[in-house]
Amino acid sequence: MNESNYIAVDFGAGSGRVILGSIKKNKIFLKEVHRFKNKNIVENDHIYWDFKYLFEELIKGLKKIGDTNIQNIQGIGIDTWGVDYGLIDKDGELLANPFAYRDSRTNGIMEEVFNIVPTKEIYEKTGIQFLQFNTLYQLFATVKYNNSILKNADKLLFMPDLFNYYLAGKILSEYTIASTSKMLNATDKEWEIKLFESLSLPIQILPNIIKPGKVIGKLLPEIQKNTKLFDVDVIAVGAHDTASAVAAVPSQSKNWAYLSSGTWSLIGIETQEPIINEKSYQYEFTNEGGVEGTNRFLKNTMGLWILEQSIKKWKEGNKNINYDTLFGEAQKVKPFQFIIDPDDSSFLNPPDMLEAIDNYCEKTNQKIPTEQGEYVRCILESLALKYRFTIERINNLIPNPIEVLHIVGGGSQNELLDQFTSDALGVPVVAGPVEATAIGNILLQAIAKGEIGNVSEGRKIIKKSFHQKKSYLVKYITGKELIKRQKHFLIIKQNNSYRLMNKEKIKLRIEPLGKEVQVIKGTPLKDVVYQYGIEFPCGGEGYCGGCKVKLLSGDVRDPEKHEELNYKLGLEPEYRLACISEVNEDITLEIPQLESIILADNSLYSFTPKCGFGIAVDLGTTTLVAQLVDLSNGHVMGVQTSRNPQTRFGSDIMSRVMHGMNENGREESKKLIREEIYILVKKLLKEKKIELKKIVIVGNTVMHHLFCGFDVTPLSSYPFDTANNHSVEFDTDRLGWKLEENIKVVFVKPIASFIGSDILAGILASEMHLNSNLTALVDLGTNGEIVVGNKEKILCASTAAGPAFEGANIKMGMSAMSGAIASVSSGNGKLDSHVIGNQEPMGICGSGLIDSVKVFIQNNLVDIGGAIINDKDKLMIGGNVFITQKDIREFQLAKAAIVAGMQILINKLNRNLDDITRVYIAGGFGNYLNLKNVTDLGMLEVREERIRKLGNTALIGAKMLLFYDDYSFNNILQKVEHVSLDADESFQDIFVEKMFFNETILSISK
Repeated sequence: MNESNYIAVDFGAGSGRVILGSIKKNKIFLKEVHRFKNKNIVENDHIYWDFKYLFEELIKGLKKIGDTNIQNIQGIGIDTWGVDYGLIDKDGELLANPFAYRDSRTNGIMEEVFNIVPTKEIYEKTGIQFLQFNTLYQLFATVKYNNSILKNADKLLFMPDLFNYYLAGKILSEYTIASTSKMLNATDKEWEIKLFESLSLPIQILPNIIKPGKVIGKLLPEIQKNTKLFDVDVIAVGAHDTASAVAAVPSQSKNWAYLSSGTWSLIGIETQEPIINEKSYQYEFTNEGGVEGTNRFLKNTMGLWILEQSIKKWKEGNKNINYDTLFGEAQKVKPFQFIIDPDDSSFLNPPDMLEAIDNYCEKTNQKIPTEQGEYVRCILESLALKYRFTIERINNLIPNPIEVLHIVGGGSQNELLDQFTSDALGVPVVAGPVEATAIGNILLQAIAKGEIGNVSEGRKIIKKSFHQKKSYLVKYITGKELIKRQKHFLIIKQNNSYRLMNKEKIKLRIEPLGKEVQVIKGTPLKDVVYQYGIEFPCGGEGYCGGCKVKLLSGDVRDPEKHEELNYKLGLEPEYRLACISEVNEDITLEIPQLESIILADNSLYSFTPKCGFGIAVDLGTTTLVAQLVDLSNGHVMGVQTSRNPQTRFGSDIMSRVMHGMNENGREESKKLIREEIYILVKKLLKEKKIELKKIVIVGNTVMHHLFCGFDVTPLSSYPFDTANNHSVEFDTDRLGWKLEENIKVVFVKPIASFIGSDILAGILASEMHLNSNLTALVDLGTNGEIVVGNKEKILCASTAAGPAFEGANIKMGMSAMSGAIASVSSGNGKLDSHVIGNQEPMGICGSGLIDSVKVFIQNNLVDIGGAIINDKDKLMIGGNVFITQKDIREFQLAKAAIVAGMQILINKLNRNLDDITRVYIAGGFGNYLNLKNVTDLGMLEVREERIRKLGNTALIGAKMLLFYDDYSFNNILQKVEHVSLDADESFQDIFVEKMFFNETILSISK
């Protein structure tokens, strides 16, 4: 075979290359001639590709080759990323720079399309997975936002087609790139015209399709003259870079899969026909065009983009990042400490990738990486596990399992990722060739010119021409280490974030917050919306309508049942009750509490209108919630939440106190919490031109002291007195918060040592200070606080109830978050437990503990003294979750403390329990409480119908405080008195008496 030369031009999202490929002596040789950066340009808040610049760089590369006077140049082939396109008018001019796929104009567009054409119908026709940047959605967005440009468009050309047009003057669309658009019929390989018609898209802009391996035409005369490249053909290669890369996979076996590894990871198999069935639809696999009429059955997943953006962030502080050091540090990190789902939408285009990783780890209850090596290991192990997950699903769809994975592209050079992938899959990994896309590009040109017969022949040549490195699980890992790693994988299977990868996910969008979350199919809606302020007054029985949400698109399970309930409750047809709803398809909902204007006569809180805006912050021991409020009407304009970063010093109050007792710990705690609240404030104010008047913060006494920088030592031991029980006012400048104006920030004063301003806010929210009747407020948070009173006098006390209900003293206890057993019931001799997030149980939260104790008593497994019968050391609840004898005792101690505390306060008011007309339960803990179980067990000795869940009373009260002046505030404080339960002689007697359960519980129907 004589030497012949081909030019491969490979455009990537980060860079582009012009490569000269030579074929001689039955081998392929590459030489990079020109490399250039590619980056987006931003105009009018939109992201574009700079086509003129890219074409100029292409010509520069061609000139360099032309200036060398290299002979026998047979062709030029162009490949790029998929989906993006340019529009040309009737005069052949490009109307505007092409939009970049990361542009935000497609946010929410998929849902609008699905309202017109069902998702399954689209998939059955196109066979393409659902990504918000598919060309179909980009075009629909263009119609929605800028229809004028389409009116002037004559033809749509994908990025490689556009370059080919500028080189050869031919308007054609290459098949593999067109197949990425979600506009091509996967079976007949032609444009899906009916889909265009359904969406009112202009059909006339679609060009004719050309198959890869065909000559398009000669370089235009002016291009030939400018580059000195004469009589050279422009050839249609696998114009989608992955199509060219797959063509270059040097595999000779049958059961192989490929991974094109770069900014994106494209992992799949080569098939003769599309695979479009119920499973592939559920798994969201895609069918894209391959060369020689093949089909690329694959999953487009996030790749090294996450690592690239992390390194970019590190380079801002250190330009000289040493990659060998970086990966060396990652190898030393303990495996599987941090796992992310690379395809979570938060990693698509965040302003700060490291922050996005931190936030994901935080919301999935994992540790947060701190060192560079930890981040690198987190990213690479997460990618490897995602590859394993994808291959497992492919194996479910094909007759014979995958036996080897070929990794090609730039990412194949990452030996650590190669090895992690081999470990995860348990099959050999063959890494290389690195330049697979350029090689496949050249291969298709050589086929078009008749120099190579077909792809199979070309793959044999590629195998001989380029180095591939094999990575075998059994080769690099000893038997002992293999067992150790297999154990790690079993642990990861139980991890929340990995489980999210293994189960079908549903997208749930919450308006007007603009929040989009992914949940496992079948997840109860209440598990999602409670964190956004939705409460369940009737305990989830579906008869009060207090948790109503408005459906904007999609539906929940059993819509007929909801229609019947809506009729009974007088609700409009579009409403659903969150407490009895299950998410089984993508939905968009609106939280009415945040949508409607809040009025004084019938609202969640009362106020006197003022000018401007305010921010209310509930600084909890575990979580933070901040709301932006329009002071003219009480309307909540935005909500932001996060975990309290001080949790790294311990989950309970005393751990925070111990950490803050020395000056360094106190300073560290102060800095962390101030920075976190500042982040929430910035997010609330983002792009809003408003007049901010005030920021009010409420929290328990320890949170108050740590934020303000006060000494917490007095709170560490009896008598727990502190001299710093006063409101503290800061200027934002003093806090180091860079806001446009210097705003007043007030941390409201605590009532007593362990009765914080969060309880004062709860008093306001319950309006007991305005009520003639006697009412009570019980907050079962990290501590247990009880308030009893009316407009004449209010008494409050703190008990040690909270730790049991927050999970601190329970063997498998945890907060009410994903993986927690939140409710337990029994029937037919079996236990039935509900797990938050619809996943395998990881532990039990307070409401689940209460339910399980009642169920075990009724089933004669626990006696009324609280002892487990038959000397068992634990009782199983669900999965591997159990409660112990000590757990039951902890519950009894908490129950007795609440009842005794309330009785003492009633006695001091010279009243009886029957005098209490209403008991309000505060906090997120109440969302999952079964009120009947609460009263049956004697936790609250009032009738069930008198108990109401009031929700986040701290936040409601904080909003009310935005409207209060000093006079009104002090007037309320004068009514409030703290009672020390330790000083009351009758407390211990009542406490011991209330430890036992009432025998009547045994007669209650199971």
